[in-house]
Amino acid sequence: MKENAFAEAAPLFEQAQSQAPDEGLDPAVAAYDKGNALYRAGLYDQAISAFTEAQSSPDLGLQQRAYFNRGNALVEQSKALVEEQQQMDAGIQGLEAALAAYERAMSLSPGDKAPKINYELADQLKQQWQEMQQQQQDQQQQDQQQQNQKNEDQKEQDQSDQQQQDQQQQQDQQDQSNQQKEQQQQSPQQQQQSPSGELQRPEEMTPEEAMMLLDALKEEEQADRDKMRLLLGRPMPADKDW
Repeated sequence: MKENAFAEAAPLFEQAQSQAPDEGLDPAVAAYDKGNALYRAGLYDQAISAFTEAQSSPDLGLQQRAYFNRGNALVEQSKALVEEQQQMDAGIQGLEAALAAYERAMSLSPGDKAPKINYELADQLKQQWQEMQQQQQDQQQQDQQQQNQKNEDQKEQDQSDQQQQDQQQQQDQQDQSNQQKEQQQQSPQQQQQSPSGELQRPEEMTPEEAMMLLDALKEEEQADRDKMRLLLGRPMPADKDW
């Protein structure tokens, strides 16, 4: 211990602890020294166990020091949990255990100011962590609410876009239907247009034009008869006598 070889000293104190009963000695003394060595080595978890063993000593003074140092080890372990591993809940629980150990040390030695001072420091640290934890929870809740609102806004926007798309599709279909109707209405008129592009009704034909159309029909019918004669090899009577 004097050479600051704390990790090497700890197993030696453990050996002394195991041999103490055979020598009629209190093993809690070696357990307490082992806890100090482990604490100085930064092995707080093992130090807590050693100080817990030392608390069983019939020496009330040793008990008081074991509780006090166990509280210190719990505080350091809690700091490591929060600062290195971000385990806020575990850190707060460790501080609560440390506060209980300090209270026990104060009850065993009311005149000792050290446990009272460390108790106040540990309690302040606990309150600080609890405030930080509450802020983190509030921030997480606020972030979740913002995310939910963002998702809801996006959902409404998607629905609005879909409605506009459906309305546009219906409008396009209606426009296409109207266009087809207009084309169908224009087709008969276009078929009756003259070569000059002007509409001309059959009832407005002049007698001369009607005669010319009649002659053309006769010639067409005669041509059809001639084709049939060639096809059948014999003449066929005309259906009509023009």
